[in-house]
Amino acid sequence: MRSIRRYLAILLLSTICLANFLAALTGYQKGMEEGNEILDRELSEESAFLANMLTQGVALPQNYTDENYLFRLWQSNAGRDWAESETVFSLAIGEPGYHWLSFRGERWRVLTVNENDHTILVGRRDARYRHIIEQMIIESILPIIWMLPLLGIIIWVIVSYGLAPLKSLAKLLQSRNAANLQPFPLRGYPKEMTVVVSAINVLMLRLDDAFNREQQLTADAAHELRTPLTALKLHLYNLKSELQLDNDNISATEAAVLRMENSIEQILALHRLTPEKLVRESELIDLTALIKQVIVDLYPAVENKQQTIELLAEDVTVKGDHFALQTLVKNLIDNAIKYAPEAGSISVHLQRVGKLVSLSVEDSGPGIPVAERERAFDRFYRVGGDRHPSKVVGSGLGLAIVKQIVQLHKGEVTLGQSAELHGLKITVNLPEAK
Repeated sequence: MRSIRRYLAILLLSTICLANFLAALTGYQKGMEEGNEILDRELSEESAFLANMLTQGVALPQNYTDENYLFRLWQSNAGRDWAESETVFSLAIGEPGYHWLSFRGERWRVLTVNENDHTILVGRRDARYRHIIEQMIIESILPIIWMLPLLGIIIWVIVSYGLAPLKSLAKLLQSRNAANLQPFPLRGYPKEMTVVVSAINVLMLRLDDAFNREQQLTADAAHELRTPLTALKLHLYNLKSELQLDNDNISATEAAVLRMENSIEQILALHRLTPEKLVRESELIDLTALIKQVIVDLYPAVENKQQTIELLAEDVTVKGDHFALQTLVKNLIDNAIKYAPEAGSISVHLQRVGKLVSLSVEDSGPGIPVAERERAFDRFYRVGGDRHPSKVVGSGLGLAIVKQIVQLHKGEVTLGQSAELHGLKITVNLPEAK
């Protein structure tokens, strides 16, 4: 997209150049007209002088003419020239009045006057006056041409100053986030920008209203969806206990309820993770302590599958949102617990690598094929679909949430194969807190 400042600077400078060119052209035409008038007056004065000299019978002074001037005096009664400048004898006497003619390869302005029994012809070389006029115009234009670079700088500064309110408004817009959508004050802006600022204020109010409705919807959804699911789980448990039923239909229903509950929790977690929230709630976090607490919370699931989990961690601190990082670690370890087999192994490593903090979670599960590792981060995508050989209930949002949290913390996440456990290895690199 082109720069408004550059566009205005080039346009104004081009306009100045064009205006000066037109002014020079007009001045040249006007100068030539005035030069012709001066030339005609000189010729008239010359012819009057010669007529006076002829009447008084006074001889013309020597060297009266020069290369820019010619004359010829013709006496009609004598049928001969009374006086003439050198080499003018070939110049024919024309009709009375002013004429343009070509003589000696140049353009001349000639005046012919009939006085009683004699005819006077005087002429001036046109190039002399034209050269003077052209020189005057060039001398008047050259300073402007020399001033063009300075004019360009001045125009650039003026345009920049004129666009300063727009730049200031852009900085204010960049500093705003979802937590601050208050309208901008209309004072301090040019009239042309007041309309823009007013429109932005209307948009701000609409966005603020939309965010408030969205937050309210999230809170309502969290309450309205969790409550019936909890009740449904309780009723299924009571029904199974009272009727002493343990068939595939009840198990499938329980699995569907668990999957629905997991999907709702993941969607709500995904909704809460926004850049604005991260900036607003960012803090220094002891990542080692956070990982230990998540392992403690998930340890019953580890015992239930008779798995072993190993933690090798250095004491490191990162800056970020506590809820987001807790969700990140929980998803990684929970994913390893789900897909590692009965009596399988899980390994968690946390260490410094240069200026980064590297967290890797490995398991002894089936892993993810190389061809599907990129798609594994897509929302609602599950390797193998709903018929995954592990029979694990999932929503396909776990790794999508992990990737979003990592990106919000300006890190990177990669999938690979564990060299020791031969299952999936997920590595997350985050900037270490300074």
